[in-house]
Amino acid sequence: MGILYKYLGFNPDDFDKDSGNCMLKYSNLQFTRATKLNDPFDCSSELLDFTSYEAYEKQHGYPQIGGFENLRQNTMICSLSRTYESLLMWSYYNQHKGICLGLDMDKVLSCLKRNYPDAQNFFRPFDVIYSESFNRLDYMTNQDDSFR
Repeated sequence: MGILYKYLGFNPDDFDKDSGNCMLKYSNLQFTRATKLNDPFDCSSELLDFTSYEAYEKQHGYPQIGGFENLRQNTMICSLSRTYESLLMWSYYNQHKGICLGLDMDKVLSCLKRNYPDAQNFFRPFDVIYSESFNRLDYMTNQDDSFR
């Protein structure tokens, strides 16, 4: 997989609470809840069409959209980049004063598998594809792609 980069805030005055400091001090990856990502459209229910789900729910009696919100609340995401030179990414982290750590992903995945044998069940790397416009995904037919 090569090297991927993690952009983090860095505050030397708050070593135990700052994300960059914690990652360096404890040698861990930072995961963020899907509901706490800094882009309001990331993993947003506004990107999904629940029309067919609502019809399915009426027929079968399953809980409505709360299931998706529960999934968002319990999904943790580790956002990484292929580049360390993105001005946009730097702007998100501490007014261009954060840090960017390069991670050898083969070693990261090997460590995950060694320490967490079920890692392949919850750690699924994929590329994010950006576009200028989007069509709302049907929640029932695109569940595997809902977070992409």
